[in-house]
Parts: sequence; structure tokens; C-alpha cells
Amino acid sequence: MDIKVRNLPAKTVASLDELAAKSALSREEYIRQLLDHHVMYIEVEGLNKKYENLVESVTENVLASLNYNSKIINKFLELHGVSIDEESGD
Repeated sequence: MDIKVRNLPAKTVASLDELAAKSALSREEYIRQLLDHHVMYIEVEGLNKKYENLVESVTENVLASLNYNSKIINKFLELHGVSIDEESGD
């Protein structure tokens, strides 16, 4: 598929040509790769956000489970008359 971009400032075109030359690419190939990388970056950012949300959700669930388990253990210990010395770690 073709895309045409018109009326770019001369400075922008010159910079693109310079960057393409440094990469040993034609201007067209350089711009093609630049656009491909930009699209991939946006997709990766979306995946990163989903991953961050998942980690946050899992962390909240784990903490809730730990708190609930601690309450159950404390109740069990209370019912059986067991005391834990918190300072010594026993």
C-alpha cells in the first residue's frame, strides 16, 4: 500500500535523509522501518499496560488472601491457647 506525505519541511526531509544514510538505508526504507517500529511500540505499550493491570490485580488478590489466612491462623491459635512470641520469631 502506498502512502504519500506532502509539504514536509526541508529540514525534516534533510534530517530523514541523514538518518537514513547513517543507517545505510534509502529514505523510503528508513521511513518504512520508522513507521513499523512506531506501530510496534504502540502495541507493546498496550501490552505493558495490560500486564501492569494484571500484576496489580493479582497482587491485590494475594494480599487479601494473606490477610484472610492470617486471621484464620490467629483465630485457630486463640482457640487452642497457643501464643506466639513475635520478638523472638518463634
